[in-house]
Amino acid sequence: SGAPSGQTKGVAYMRVCVVERDEAFNQILCQELANAGHRVATAYNANAGLHPLGTDVFDGLVLGISASHTSGNSITAWIRQVYPELKIIIVASVPELMQSSARERLSELGADALLLRPFDGAQLIETLQSAVAGMPDAG
Repeated sequence: SGAPSGQTKGVAYMRVCVVERDEAFNQILCQELANAGHRVATAYNANAGLHPLGTDVFDGLVLGISASHTSGNSITAWIRQVYPELKIIIVASVPELMQSSARERLSELGADALLLRPFDGAQLIETLQSAVAGMPDAG
């Protein structure tokens, strides 16, 4: 099973760093990306997640923000300054982040897309591929 090869809309494979503190959800995200043929590094907090960024080259960062840890704004701004080419996908369990003012703020700080949990693997892959391909976020 897994995604058929050649169906990544022109992106052969992506190198993705997943930073999500929920261990089970982190594993699901990594499995979805790996099943689609992408190379994945993982971390369970932002401090650990920033280490791979400095030692390897990534196409995308999937950054989880939970209700108890909403400092994604400052992390996103810092990552954008240091790694301007890196595509940042925010994965949120905070419905307030879907409000237009919050989405605008995250966009201003450098997030390329925002996904609200729950979502399926296909949404994650499509959002990441669209961001890496330079297409505007569809939703």
